[in-house]
Amino acid sequence: MKWDGRSKGRKSGYLIFIWLLKMGLTPAYALLIFVAFYYCIAGWKKSVVSYNFYHKRIGYSVFRSLISVYRNYYLFGQCLIDRVALMSANPDFQITFTGENHLIDMAKAGKGGFLVGAHIGNWEIAGFFLHRINVPINIVVYDNEYEDIKACLKGVGRKKSAYNVIRLKEDMSHLYKITEAMSRNEFICLHADRYMDNSKLLYHTFLNEEAPFSQSIFRLCTMFDMPVTFVYAFRLKFRRYHFYATKPKTYSGTKEKKLQDFANDYIDELEKNTVHHPLHWFNFFDFWKKE
Repeated sequence: MKWDGRSKGRKSGYLIFIWLLKMGLTPAYALLIFVAFYYCIAGWKKSVVSYNFYHKRIGYSVFRSLISVYRNYYLFGQCLIDRVALMSANPDFQITFTGENHLIDMAKAGKGGFLVGAHIGNWEIAGFFLHRINVPINIVVYDNEYEDIKACLKGVGRKKSAYNVIRLKEDMSHLYKITEAMSRNEFICLHADRYMDNSKLLYHTFLNEEAPFSQSIFRLCTMFDMPVTFVYAFRLKFRRYHFYATKPKTYSGTKEKKLQDFANDYIDELEKNTVHHPLHWFNFFDFWKKE
């Protein structure tokens, strides 16, 4: 099983969570108990992948791995509900920021930059609070993901986005939009932990085994000579999140040196956060499968 260009929260999933949210945030969480169990059974192939992740990669026991599969589905559902709630009803969420000063310094420098994350945690929800940095935000997403989310959020009373969306396309037209945004000294936000079938891959040790990563995404983050910071957001409890950003770094040297340095830094940060927050791992496919 490999990634098909869509997040786990594809169109049918978003519709379920939008329906749950109509009953209120707390009732939605309560009903999610049963919805998460249904997904564990109905999506058993993905559940097996998740079980292997917790048992083989994190080192949990058989019992703890089984429980973690369910908890992972439930937490993912909570993050989706929170995301839709913020987009539509604007409830009161509390975000604790660590490293916000790094983003403020990047903004003051007036050079723009890359904010790079992964499909772990719920970084998107923090994106709605980045307006306080006072720099235009552009979020890069895969084309299939964008269409699924757009189709479901249409007509749910969505408030105006705090950011602009740039879709990654096979014709590479997204490079023009990213270049234009960079020329305006704006922030570019993207995830670097997935790739499409036509991507050139780089293999790097991640959780004790080589895993494939997209060279094109890594090169994109270093080709503009802009500062790069790694950003993540994790759900703490009801309506509370912790967002943090690392100290920005501008990569120098040859193209290959910049690529390798970025890969080392990014994957080290990804591994650290995955080990500390394994239930927030939202890649529901065999991440280590070699092409």
